[in-house]
Amino acid sequence: MKTIVVVFHPNPEQSVRNKILLDEIKKNKNVTIHMVSGPVQDVEAEKKLLNSFDRIVFQHPVYWYNVPAVGKAYMDTMLAKDGFAGKHFKVVNTTGGPKAAYGDASLLKNIWHAIGPYCGAKLEEQFIFFADDAPAAAAQLAAQLAK
Repeated sequence: MKTIVVVFHPNPEQSVRNKILLDEIKKNKNVTIHMVSGPVQDVEAEKKLLNSFDRIVFQHPVYWYNVPAVGKAYMDTMLAKDGFAGKHFKVVNTTGGPKAAYGDASLLKNIWHAIGPYCGAKLEEQFIFFADDAPAAAAQLAAQLAK
């Protein structure tokens, strides 16, 4: 399955968890990493890019149980009803804190359980890379994305 990982991170060079995750993902030749650091300049070209993949993965750090501003701006521009019809869609999050700090981790998933189906996508299980997870978890995710 041809996969694109769309990364929404305002400071990727300062992130420990994202670096571990992206370094593992980069080892896979059939997975493309697409860094988003600002507003989409050419919406049609961006839609064409996304539609050229079978699986679309949104990867971002958790900011107050939500997406960073750059991700929210991307979503506002790129998401539409049935816009990902037939695509597989996955969300991968990183956190700055341990799993225990997030209490009910299902709160991190609620937004995507609505957005994925709204866009017509086949929602895959969300992956959350907590600060206390072993780096091996990132390697396991990367292997899943390569399938």
